Amino acid sequence: MIIRLERRSLRRALAAAAAWACTALAGCGPEGSSPVRTQARDSAGITIVESTALPERGAGGWTLDQAPSLTVGTFEGDTLYQLYQVSGAVRLPDGRIAISDNGSLQLRIYGPDGTFQRSWGREGEGPGEFQSVQVVGVLGPDTLVVLDGRLRRISLLIPEEGFVGQSTVEEELGMTFVANGMFQDGSIVFGGGLSFGPGGEIPSDGLSRAGASYRSASLDGTLAADFGTVPGPEIFVRTQGGGGEYMISASTIPFARRPAASVRGDHFYLGSSDTYEIAAFDATGRLESIFRVSQPLTPVTRSEVDRLIQERVASLEDPSAAPALRNALRDMPTPPTMPAYQSLVVDVEGCLWVEDFQRPGVGLKSWTVFGEEGRPRTRLSLPADNRVLEIGKDYVMAVFEDPLGVEYLRLYGLTRGN
Repeated sequence: MIIRLERRSLRRALAAAAAWACTALAGCGPEGSSPVRTQARDSAGITIVESTALPERGAGGWTLDQAPSLTVGTFEGDTLYQLYQVSGAVRLPDGRIAISDNGSLQLRIYGPDGTFQRSWGREGEGPGEFQSVQVVGVLGPDTLVVLDGRLRRISLLIPEEGFVGQSTVEEELGMTFVANGMFQDGSIVFGGGLSFGPGGEIPSDGLSRAGASYRSASLDGTLAADFGTVPGPEIFVRTQGGGGEYMISASTIPFARRPAASVRGDHFYLGSSDTYEIAAFDATGRLESIFRVSQPLTPVTRSEVDRLIQERVASLEDPSAAPALRNALRDMPTPPTMPAYQSLVVDVEGCLWVEDFQRPGVGLKSWTVFGEEGRPRTRLSLPADNRVLEIGKDYVMAVFEDPLGVEYLRLYGLTRGN
């Protein structure tokens, strides 16, 4: 599989900063949406929560600070502060931050003020070594749960002591080891990724969309629960070869619909962005509730496709590759409408944050916050070019990538409203 890491243009980064200053997270004014009405009903023991629209920005008095309260990362200087391919971050109860950095294959610990304290791990396959690293969550006050998807290994680590245990995830959970988060009991949910491997089905050329399965593993690596299958990402496949040997190139199509998932505490949220519908499960795999919003889907126009192609071409490091990329994107099919949403994050208070699909040329990433009961409470925004990693009671922690591809971890103060 060929994976391309895209960088946003400087012009888009500047536009994001300008838009951020305008909306300021409390909103520059109403979006003209109708009042939100939410109704809940029971259907065979499953709570169905239906809302008529999304709320306005800053509804209910929710706000995010415009400037970060803490930044970790540097372009040059001490390598202990240089971040690359950050896969996760968690904040410990005492304010320390654990960051999993795949560039160095380390789990790094920073103080509440962002000062580096120590690191654990290195490249390898032995105890305390990684082929890939992702911090998934925290057990108790300070036990970090760390995943190596390539080695199928779960490790437990206490920052002051080091590694205190490990287990291997059973093959029964499948080949895809993308962690979506961790339940309060420590079980980790896997699913949603693509995997073409030995013994797997070779997809045919053209548009392909296999199902994405989601399962959880206990800390001992055994299967804990099966959450079923949803439609996977829409990809365009080109295959070459034969006789059991294939070279596969797989790329997501423009405006691809795909699954989204997140887990924390007692709830696992799962949906497919074909429609604005999200299911909530408990740790045993029981479906508890379904959230729905009557939000019209945005049509995909020719101009939107052209803007997306321009963005991707502008992100290329090698300008000579532009014609091939432009032609490849134009040859791919596009859905009639844009995805209903992009990603999900569960915060420490049990609220579900749903990220809007980011249209080409838009310099903000907007989120709708749902209460645990399923009512949409507010909408907030962050500048583009970020991935939200964790949302606490009074902060949002995200990793940002600048136009040069340098990564920075930033914390923004959060004030919760009604």
